[in-house]
Amino acid sequence: MLILAIDTSWFKGGIGLFEDETPLFYITFPEERKHAIYLPLYVQKVLNESEKKLEDISLISVALGPGSFTGLRVGISLSKGLSYTLNIPIKGVGSLEAIATNFKGQRVLPTVRLRKDFYVGAIFEGGVPPYRLSEILSGNLSFFKNKEGALLISESEQNYPFLILRGIARLSKYLFEMNGSDNPLTLSPIYIGGGQPT
Repeated sequence: MLILAIDTSWFKGGIGLFEDETPLFYITFPEERKHAIYLPLYVQKVLNESEKKLEDISLISVALGPGSFTGLRVGISLSKGLSYTLNIPIKGVGSLEAIATNFKGQRVLPTVRLRKDFYVGAIFEGGVPPYRLSEILSGNLSFFKNKEGALLISESEQNYPFLILRGIARLSKYLFEMNGSDNPLTLSPIYIGGGQPT
């Protein structure tokens, strides 16, 4: 299954093309808060580098958040447009859940930054699907350190962009196989408090 994974939940964001869970090509946007500029260009770049066409895509997977208010809207809108116009199935997944899929059997605390020093996260038992062990937590990054013995994952991790993109592809494939496609007309972001609309 050829999966186009789109993430605009964090300030940089990225896009990748996966054959099931195997990355063919992925890229992180070079600047923060420029999702609307880079996303359309990088869709084509990812396809070109992978020697694929839009018509080859089996599933569009997109991060629903929590995350950057404007970023989420850009990524989800582009994903919905591609899905609807090209009749490609779409699956939206939570950003935190996507990261947690990379840590099977581990207690992990993935986070997403909403603004300068304000993060949200939750504790999970990693795997596909991940099992959430806590409510959504929020605070500065030091608040999350050593929280209930969970491994903290933040955008400061060198492989954070890959972890979130692979997690989006992995979890969306699992959910698509269980429940089929989401409706591109009704797919919507996950917003929480802390400066975002609720």
